[in-house]
Amino acid sequence: MLGAALVCLPLLYFVVTVLAHGWVPQGDEALVAVRIHDVWSVHPPLVGMRSTSSVSSPGVYAHHPGPLEFYLLAIPYTLTGFAPWSIIVGDAIVASFFAALAVWHAYRAIGLNGAWIAAALVLLTERSFGHVLVQPLNTWPAVLALLAALVLAWRLVLGQYKALPWYVGCATYAAQAQVIDFAVVAVLSAFLAALGLLRWWDRRGTVWPIPGAVTSGMSQWRRPGVVSVGLLIVLWLPPMVDVLVDHPSNLSELVATFSGSHSGPMVGLWTSAKDVAALLVPFGARLGPLGAATPDVAGALGALLVIAVLIHTVWTGRGVFRQGRGRDGAVASAAAVALVAAGALVWTGSHAVYPLQLLYLNLVQPAALFASLVAVWAVCRRVVRQLVSSGRLRPWRGASGAITASLAALALAAIPVLPAVHNVTQQSQGDQRLAGRVVAAAADLLGTHGGLHRPVVVRGYGTTSYGSLAPAVSSALIADGRTVYFDSVWPLRQDDEFRRSHEAPTYSHRLIIRERTGTGPWSLTTVPGRTVATTVVVPRTGDPQITVELLLLA
Repeated sequence: MLGAALVCLPLLYFVVTVLAHGWVPQGDEALVAVRIHDVWSVHPPLVGMRSTSSVSSPGVYAHHPGPLEFYLLAIPYTLTGFAPWSIIVGDAIVASFFAALAVWHAYRAIGLNGAWIAAALVLLTERSFGHVLVQPLNTWPAVLALLAALVLAWRLVLGQYKALPWYVGCATYAAQAQVIDFAVVAVLSAFLAALGLLRWWDRRGTVWPIPGAVTSGMSQWRRPGVVSVGLLIVLWLPPMVDVLVDHPSNLSELVATFSGSHSGPMVGLWTSAKDVAALLVPFGARLGPLGAATPDVAGALGALLVIAVLIHTVWTGRGVFRQGRGRDGAVASAAAVALVAAGALVWTGSHAVYPLQLLYLNLVQPAALFASLVAVWAVCRRVVRQLVSSGRLRPWRGASGAITASLAALALAAIPVLPAVHNVTQQSQGDQRLAGRVVAAAADLLGTHGGLHRPVVVRGYGTTSYGSLAPAVSSALIADGRTVYFDSVWPLRQDDEFRRSHEAPTYSHRLIIRERTGTGPWSLTTVPGRTVATTVVVPRTGDPQITVELLLLA
């Protein structure tokens, strides 16, 4: 479908732009690259990236729920011989898949009107997030997956159950990548499950999975429910294995994140609701000094109007929830999904301990944009219907489509003024350039003095060296086939424990990365061992103004 292809064009532009700026994995993205590489090892990843759970829940160290992103990106990464650019291309392919899937399934839901709405939603999201949608840090891949899951949930409320396996796949990808997406997906899935149980009872007079008198003529293995259960087991198998092999398991840490003691009082529903209102109407909002957003008067009234329209739409089309069809069923089902998603945002945000944590709600902004678009669509439909019934507008079969297309055009016209929350910045470009130079220097140093097959322990000292450069060097050396060990401040055992320095052979080289600003002291003043060779990377204009020294120790 042409529309599905067109919404992928911005993602292609993002790929070209990111790679043109000399992207290399550094910082957390380098750790993602290592996890992707390890998919084919005897220690495949079982959970997602580390989260910031210990900030709000002291003593709780939870990873994000699952490693599905790593497993998908391992395919292009391996096929290209672990070339860094393939991670960006692979991410773009996955993002394009979710974007096209959203448009196609919206078309399958209600026809061209649905495709217009989904296309507008995808393009607004691409404008809002920008280049990060094709970057591998776990905060970004879930964005378009959640958007696709919302559209598929819409189909399920409409009674189109063949969409269930697709929903499971998209919702799982989003939920595994980010804890906040997991919370939204959990609430949405609970709503869909309750609705499904109610409809099962209405149709069969029994409690699921008892078939009752009514049976499906479809083969058992082809039924959407059976396929979905099998898919769930496969996609969640690594986290389930983690429950068995790691103690405490990541599941227990995730439960403690939401149910355990916190480092302070939670922000509550009111503060969270104001932040969500700023997402529903993303114009004129003011970001507070502590991170919580507050809409202006027009934005607050607009958000209240969106919620009121959604509630009214759900009520007037409530017949769709028992039969899966009915008058205004298309818009009522979309409004129900939008309301549940908006409620999930408010509930999730209310559990933040610090207002700054509400910034994570930006990651699920597509749910808020979906709610706003559906509300405007519902108003347009109502206005057209009133004009036709009053005789002011001649009945026209294409009126609904024209109105929906106009709505999509208005949404697209708003793209230039929509705040762009994330983009490639001068700072990030400087970090990339510095990381690329340090990676090249490390490869030369080891190639000249370290031997070709000797294991290496990489350690970084200083904020930039530890957080950005050491992971970049580790990732590049691992991709080049070297055996690399590095340490983590994470206190619990992880699924990449085999890469810790205490596992390194005694004959391993040690690569020390330290830094200093100007003529100040080095971040590591005393070198712990005999230095074999050193090399220095000096700052350049536009790069972080620090001098980096690499020391190879015997």
